[in-house]
Amino acid sequence: MHANHQKIYKKFLNKYHIFGIEADYHNLGDWTGPDPPAWLQGKVIYEIYIRAFSSEGTFNGVKKHLDEIKSLGIDVIWFMPVFPIGKIKRKGSLGCPYSIKDYFNVNPEYGTNADFMDLVEAIHDLGMRVIIDLVVNHVAHDYA
Repeated sequence: MHANHQKIYKKFLNKYHIFGIEADYHNLGDWTGPDPPAWLQGKVIYEIYIRAFSSEGTFNGVKKHLDEIKSLGIDVIWFMPVFPIGKIKRKGSLGCPYSIKDYFNVNPEYGTNADFMDLVEAIHDLGMRVIIDLVVNHVAHDYA
């Protein structure tokens, strides 16, 4: 990892403590990232792309299948980006989910912020955890 990236990553982790990650900085020369948090070790992760998961392509479409997902032995649901997709220089008619226009709301094609929070609550009620794919270096040309 480049020295500049090490400094930025260390500052980011120290500021935000993403997922409670406590990084070990003693050997950054060969370091590729922190160990996963204890709650994630040995868990089964299931990734979902909202648009493609159900015929509805919505948060409510996923919610209908949570019991089935849980029955597969899934511990963690990892959502591909759930944020609005930019329109300028869009790839095809749908756009790329990593071309994010706004990190503070959900894609209205998937439902409302309240629909998403209801989905997350339903996942937690079944004893599963949620990870949201958040890649902050991929933004839309019309990022707000």
